[in-house]
Amino acid sequence: MMKNQKLMSLIIVAAALCSTAFAGYWSEPVFLSQLTVPDGNPMSPMVSADGLTMYFDTGMHNTNGLYVATRSDRSEQFSNVQPISELYHGRSSGGPWVSNDGLRLYYAEALSSDYTNSDWVIKMAIRYSTSASWIETDALQEVHAAGSHNANPALTPDELHMFWYSNRGPEGSSTFWTASRASTNDPFSAPVSMSEFDGGSAEGGASLSPDGLTIYFTWNDGVNWDQYMATRSALDQPFGNFQPLVGINSDIFNEHTIHVSDDGTEAYFARLRINGGTEGNGIYYSQYIPEPCTVVLLALGAMAARKRRVW
Repeated sequence: MMKNQKLMSLIIVAAALCSTAFAGYWSEPVFLSQLTVPDGNPMSPMVSADGLTMYFDTGMHNTNGLYVATRSDRSEQFSNVQPISELYHGRSSGGPWVSNDGLRLYYAEALSSDYTNSDWVIKMAIRYSTSASWIETDALQEVHAAGSHNANPALTPDELHMFWYSNRGPEGSSTFWTASRASTNDPFSAPVSMSEFDGGSAEGGASLSPDGLTIYFTWNDGVNWDQYMATRSALDQPFGNFQPLVGINSDIFNEHTIHVSDDGTEAYFARLRINGGTEGNGIYYSQYIPEPCTVVLLALGAMAARKRRVW
């Protein structure tokens, strides 16, 4: 019992000291140069729950649509890039998000071939196995607004809460919007503007933690596009505590469209050169490096758990 008390005291002291320690950071981004497409730049990466499949687009500014790349093990690089041709209809599409079971694909699509002046709607495709082709379903008309651009849907794992980018605000202003539903068989509720993002220019391509309490997103501070994160205490509360992702943001690239793994340790995102060049444009990977105190606390917690089992 005395040893247990000493260990718990050590954990408390370590936690107090760590409250003033520096935060973790993201590793130097690695360019995934093998992810190439005939034209355009790979954008909007979304990685499957098992980490073996990546879905992405080509910036939604041409008609090539959605792509997929695969790997057989998480230690390998993604390869075998293929278009999702069954969802191509001669119109721009992009911003893929895939359910944890890999059977539902949410994405955005232009309603006409003139993508710059067209409405963009959020759509869903389904398939009956992960080896089957995708089948297009109707657009999610309940979240659409006539004359608006809607893109890059992101959902919670239960698919009951959706976030996306839209320019339906006053005078075409852009921000994130959200809608919810009681079950996956129900339509989404009326969209609600996420006013906490109104201070800058939020872009689509947000990524949510499994509990919906952390959001990773692209933000324009008036100079560059960078990656940020924000948190909230409950699903019915606004996000706050906006923080840049230290280590990911660059002075020579604009960062776009991010996906973070469910455990918060891996990030995939797109970069485009600020000066308009093409070298290095595409999808990057970065790994989260926790601050030393987090590592120490996790080790102490594991020690405490083992001792409790012994005692």
